Amino acid sequence: MNTIANTALYTSNNPYLQAGETRSAASTVLSSTADPEKEEKKVSGNGVSVFLSDGVAEARVRENMGLEPTGRLKLGDFNEAADAQEKAVQSRLEQAMETLGIDPDQEISLSLDADFNITIAESFDGKAALEKALNNDPEFEKTFKQMSANKEVVNYVDSLVNRGSSSLASFMDDNTSWDDILSMAKKYGDITSGDADLVGVLGLSKMSVPYTYVYAPDAEVA
Repeated sequence: MNTIANTALYTSNNPYLQAGETRSAASTVLSSTADPEKEEKKVSGNGVSVFLSDGVAEARVRENMGLEPTGRLKLGDFNEAADAQEKAVQSRLEQAMETLGIDPDQEISLSLDADFNITIAESFDGKAALEKALNNDPEFEKTFKQMSANKEVVNYVDSLVNRGSSSLASFMDDNTSWDDILSMAKKYGDITSGDADLVGVLGLSKMSVPYTYVYAPDAEVA
């Protein structure tokens, strides 16, 4: 099974850090020798490196996912953000389809490939043009990546619950804290380090339950 130490490839191209930033190799794999108080920031263009505190780094990732940057993080926050993002994704997708003259009844499945590009699973006239339009739309791309990340975390938690018991399922709800989620992941061996963070769990959820958004023309977004 993949563990949190396998997230280096994911975080090396992480869309939730701002342009020009990367996590240090030690922090990325959450090794026991990593300094828990530091994260490396590569400033593009001039080769300068500075260090940000872990708290600042996580706040930035949370904000880039559409979550509140600080405060108690709950499972419901991921659900709430993903629901709002899904509405925006559907609206902009429908606009793009209309602009390109694509059949409005065409079902479309969108996901992110290994390079975090948006891809379409189905084959139909105008597919290539639609993929290009979506990837070249900064607002759509940002919102889709945010939604995917939030959905993957929620689905990952569901997978943890399914490994547990009925009593565990009844315990988990939108008020479940982030600390409880990490505790569950550690219990089942997904996380082997004591200093796991949000970026690491993003990598785990991406590998464990990669998200695909399915646009069904007759479906209503709740």
